[in-house]
Amino acid sequence: MARHKLLNYDLADNPRELTFQRNGDTVAVKIKALLELNDAQILRVAALDGMGILVQPKYIVHDDLKAGRLIPVLDDRDLPRLTMNIAFQTRAHLPVKVRLLIDAPIERFQLNEYERHWTA
Repeated sequence: MARHKLLNYDLADNPRELTFQRNGDTVAVKIKALLELNDAQILRVAALDGMGILVQPKYIVHDDLKAGRLIPVLDDRDLPRLTMNIAFQTRAHLPVKVRLLIDAPIERFQLNEYERHWTA
């Protein structure tokens, strides 16, 4: 990885290190990216323009992988899973607007089967 041009998201938990898992084994690799940004879509466009290897969650590049615009590398290894969280003060007297905010992404994920596509 040290010899390749990497395009990396710099707001990751540890942006200067990639942790790969395969068959129960974990390997941490220190990296120095060619381009580090906090905007995944700009990094995606840089990868589409051939600037380097993109390190992004599958949901960012799913359509590009499916269309053949990007080619997966090291796809026999897993990076740490990402979680999405919604924090709110309490469930008691939860305003309808907040309930809708919570339910909307859940319904969209289920409708579009994102989890199935992104983990395939």
